[in-house]
Amino acid sequence: MAMARSKGVCFKCLEAGHLAKSCRENRTCAVDGCEQPHHELLHSSTPRESANRTEPSCVQRGVLAKGNGKGALLQIVRARAYGPDGNHAVVNCLLDTGAQVSFIRKDIAEALGLTGFYEKVRLETVGGSLAPQRRLRRVEFSLGANSVADQPALRRRVEALAIPRICGKIPHSMSCSLSNKDKDAARTEVGQQSKPQRPLTIDVLIGVDHYYDFVMGRMKRNATGSIALETLLGWIICGKPHSSPSEEARVLLTKVEEQADAAL
Repeated sequence: MAMARSKGVCFKCLEAGHLAKSCRENRTCAVDGCEQPHHELLHSSTPRESANRTEPSCVQRGVLAKGNGKGALLQIVRARAYGPDGNHAVVNCLLDTGAQVSFIRKDIAEALGLTGFYEKVRLETVGGSLAPQRRLRRVEFSLGANSVADQPALRRRVEALAIPRICGKIPHSMSCSLSNKDKDAARTEVGQQSKPQRPLTIDVLIGVDHYYDFVMGRMKRNATGSIALETLLGWIICGKPHSSPSEEARVLLTKVEEQADAAL
């Protein structure tokens, strides 16, 4: 609560610019029957809660945190997602080895015509609190570069869980990618790269289950400590930025313990 208050974000949706009393989201905390008007991430656990709760057959553990940091550049790149019937969409991808599974936004999955089976999951937030059990659909799609260099042979099949929102919007200062495979990417000043003017919405999160399907192994480091990482989706600038420190840092960690599919 203290961090949310200091950042001036809404207690219900964790977005800035308004207070909980004027939030459009009519939600209450559903962690262990709390029903208080705050986001599940703000629910604090107690020893009694830990002793009494039971685990479902399939558990997804996630952590999303904000705090002061040096604004390291995340591994974000624009790509193109393809559905089974030829539908496609340009998506913002976050590559994250801290996630055990991959995710795609539910509305993107629906636009691509993706179908699949449901899995029962529960979200574990900061402090060990468990959110209510949910059913998320596991879908399959192909992911390739968003450029003229894209070739069907270079696309990779991805299995992901469809979720309404992967994470909060990412400030453009936390992302930087190159539109082509620049051999001198590591010597390019990150601060000179073109960045979107608005915060990014993450459409696809590539977890460690598919991370190495896209990362090609070649990387370059420049004098400032930034790293240029070559992927099938294009070069990504990540790590330590050349610019001044940011007031915000983000961490996303996800873990799935077991699988329990339910037919549609």
